[in-house]
Amino acid sequence: MKIAVLGAGGPTGVECVRALTKAGHTPIAVVRNPAKYASPSPWPPGTEVRAGDVSVDLTTDAHEVAMEATVTRLEQTALAGGVD
Repeated sequence: MKIAVLGAGGPTGVECVRALTKAGHTPIAVVRNPAKYASPSPWPPGTEVRAGDVSVDLTTDAHEVAMEATVTRLEQTALAGGVD
């Protein structure tokens, strides 16, 4: 299953992406600044990474991906634009 993980850059989001990959799913890591995670990547090799910011209505390339599910690992501060 193709699953978007919002907030994939935080510790819980990273573990969520790893667990989904291990379970045979295809997670998409959605973070505000993908360049921040380019090297080294905290996710398994081959993980698709998309820019997305729910604090600005996810008006980025993340919404253009066909997904079957979405997981959110955002805290209230992230929703208010407080952390990456």
